Amino acid sequence: MDVDIDRVDHSSEHGRWTLWRKRPSAPLRPHVIELEGYVETGGAPLVRRELPFSGIPLILVFEHRFSVFGDDGGERVRLGQGFVAGLTDQPTLVGSPGHAFCMQVNFTPLGARRILRLDLNEIAGLVVPADAVLGAAFRGLEERLAHAADWPQRFAIIERYLLDRLDHGAELTPLVEAGYAQLLAAGGRLDIAALAGKLEVSRKHLSTLFRREVGMAPKTVARLLRFETALAALRSGEVRSLADLAYACGYADQSHFNGEFRAMSGQSPTALLRASLPDGSVLAPPR
Repeated sequence: MDVDIDRVDHSSEHGRWTLWRKRPSAPLRPHVIELEGYVETGGAPLVRRELPFSGIPLILVFEHRFSVFGDDGGERVRLGQGFVAGLTDQPTLVGSPGHAFCMQVNFTPLGARRILRLDLNEIAGLVVPADAVLGAAFRGLEERLAHAADWPQRFAIIERYLLDRLDHGAELTPLVEAGYAQLLAAGGRLDIAALAGKLEVSRKHLSTLFRREVGMAPKTVARLLRFETALAALRSGEVRSLADLAYACGYADQSHFNGEFRAMSGQSPTALLRASLPDGSVLAPPR
């Protein structure tokens, strides 16, 4: 198997699954965070709490289906085909029948704008069918991937597809590229007024550009990046105390950290760790 492909196998009372992860080829790395393949078998129906993150996932569904549930527990969307999820700062409840066969492309926000060729405010907080974004020919791509011989071949097919779209991708505003790079490098720990001043633009104008090209205002992007940084540190098991973590990630205090964590994950930090599954998702409480 390709040395850039990692494989993780899991078996528990929740089912059995295998996850393949691939680092994208060099031309795609500024635009794509990771490529994944996923096969789940033998499990009971399961609802996961998918946490907000700073990427834009494109899910290619080869078999079975997923459901997205609302806060009231009712099924909001049933997905029997590929879909794209826009940026959100809230958790999403996703149901699986216990069987899955799919791929996932995790774009950076600016990579999604270039390769998907759309303003990301159009999909912010939404889950939309992939062919509504990429056109009817996308369904043929899913069929090719489903019938490919193995995962290295699937990854090669999807990378060729992405590179072709990148060659004719949407243009990015240098101001947004620079602002997002600074927020990312700081893990969200930047004052937005100071960022706008450094970029020699008004805060209002910067927010307008960010909403269009990233999908969220800079302040919300900063919150999301700070949460992501805190979550990674929490999962590392190397945190001495939540107060230390709150300080390191730029929260005002532990109370502020706990409030933001609940707002963005729906759970306290300790409850989330207990409910975390090996694939990085979180088991949702019974509805």
